[in-house]
Amino acid sequence: MAQFAPQETNGDTPTKGRKSKKGKKSQNLHSEINLSKYLFDTYNNTEDHITRCAISFLLKTGCKINDKEGKPEKFGQRRRKLEIQIQRLTEKLAARIPKGRDLTDTQ
Repeated sequence: MAQFAPQETNGDTPTKGRKSKKGKKSQNLHSEINLSKYLFDTYNNTEDHITRCAISFLLKTGCKINDKEGKPEKFGQRRRKLEIQIQRLTEKLAARIPKGRDLTDTQ
């Protein structure tokens, strides 16, 4: 019976630690929402393409910036791969267009 009886502690319960973490998480979430809202508003009000690209990058990455420098070779490979993919999709779409017959009867 002594095992199942609630025991008193000095107030250092793990639930208090969890509550403070939830408060920090909700505070961080609230600040992230405000930041995202600010970025969306700035994006909509900006005409400069470079600024828009930077804002969209921040929104895509969750407002995090990578400290590592990108490798130009990998960027070139990724770009070429996407160019080939776009070319294939364009060819597929062109092949899907019906050739049809001439309905105007002009020769």
